[in-house]
Amino acid sequence: MMPNIGVKNFYFKFTSNPKPIFKDVNVTFPSNKLSLLTGPSGCGKSTILTLAAGLSATEDQKCEIKGKITIGATNVKNISDTERPKLISMMFQDPNQQFVMQKVEEEIIFALENLQTPSSEIQKRTDEALAFCEIEQLRNREIITLSGGEKQKVVLATLIAMNSDIILLDEPFASIDLTSKRDILNKLVQLKNQQQKTIVISDHDLSGYEGLVDNLFQVHEEQITALPLSQMNTLLNDSHSPQISFAIPRQTEPKIISLTNYVLKTPATTLLKATDFAFHNGCTLLTGASGIGKSSLFYSISKLKKYQGIITLADKNIQKIKNKKYYEQVVLVFQNAADQFLTVTMQEELILAQKNSLSDFWTNAKIKQALVDLNLDHKMDQVVYSLSGGQKKKLQILLMLIRDPQIMLLDEPFAGLDVASVKQVQNLIQTNFLNRGRSAIVISHQIYQFNGFFDYHVNFANQKLQYKEELR
Repeated sequence: MMPNIGVKNFYFKFTSNPKPIFKDVNVTFPSNKLSLLTGPSGCGKSTILTLAAGLSATEDQKCEIKGKITIGATNVKNISDTERPKLISMMFQDPNQQFVMQKVEEEIIFALENLQTPSSEIQKRTDEALAFCEIEQLRNREIITLSGGEKQKVVLATLIAMNSDIILLDEPFASIDLTSKRDILNKLVQLKNQQQKTIVISDHDLSGYEGLVDNLFQVHEEQITALPLSQMNTLLNDSHSPQISFAIPRQTEPKIISLTNYVLKTPATTLLKATDFAFHNGCTLLTGASGIGKSSLFYSISKLKKYQGIITLADKNIQKIKNKKYYEQVVLVFQNAADQFLTVTMQEELILAQKNSLSDFWTNAKIKQALVDLNLDHKMDQVVYSLSGGQKKKLQILLMLIRDPQIMLLDEPFAGLDVASVKQVQNLIQTNFLNRGRSAIVISHQIYQFNGFFDYHVNFANQKLQYKEELR
């Protein structure tokens, strides 16, 4: 019997914040089950998983902790560093924090060597983990060249190779399309059933879980509560994304970014060919399978990745526009929010953003109101890297809005956000950006709650871009 995770009389509070995150929590994540943990951004989901994994969840912030978290009957604090990985392993919300080696296979081998796995078993376990996650083709790829979704699959393969009794996954599907999400969930169910693993997943997006998870836990008002089976099934069955309709732009609609005889390649393959394609004024959703090249397309439009052919901005070849002038018009919002930060505290980031703003639209009063709307107003002195994943994402988007360009390329801006936070961010972008005649192109695998926000939908598949009227 694999061990469970017990949380007993648990209290957690950052000393800088008068309100605790958890207060007198008593809950058990059962053994040999696939459990789902959900709750609003910043509620403490990552904190509880990180502490259960025996890691520090506080960065450089002081905190107060009471009670205990146990693995089986043992306090996680009393488990040695050498024994802990055999019992429990974790995928972080940001997979970039976990990589040590340059290439995919090297990363898995390194993890197994650290576990003192017999050398005769290492290659076999590596091959099996890559095959299990269906990423054998990534074996020799450099990790830095992978998409966000591919990186998450590599971390998952590493955890599977490690063969821990308990596997914790923090927002593992934020950059993965729904089909891949279901495929991976089915594999996790297979792990649970065949190897009796205990698996806990933290996620905001409940779509794709119906019929696959055994338990649903909610974080709410400083507590973690296990929902009754009937309530869990109702929530999961109601989580299907509705069919969304979009307009098809007329040829007379203003064009913002055009691709002519455009080819985007990696050393191994061609990602995209576009003889004559244009993104139009307004807000466009860009979808496509994980790893197909969506982020690479954004990097090429941002003059950060080589391509063949011509990209034009307002009918002018972007290579003939000086970088300073170009980046005053087009801004890329990175998939990883932390890559956009330049200072230490949230207040310092906001001061720098205001200083570098391209207009005087964002007054102190507007910024203050936006912080309240995003529920970030009480975080001004907090180190940006210690914010939750969702809080980092909201801050990143606000900073880029304050920059106030003409066009924003947003790469997974809703990843790690609960439904309420998605609405907050959409309202902020709509009111302060799109309604002022600006344009946005948005990559997103999170396709819920989008009615009315997007004007157009472009699907990236089979090396081409195509406008679509519907999204299911």
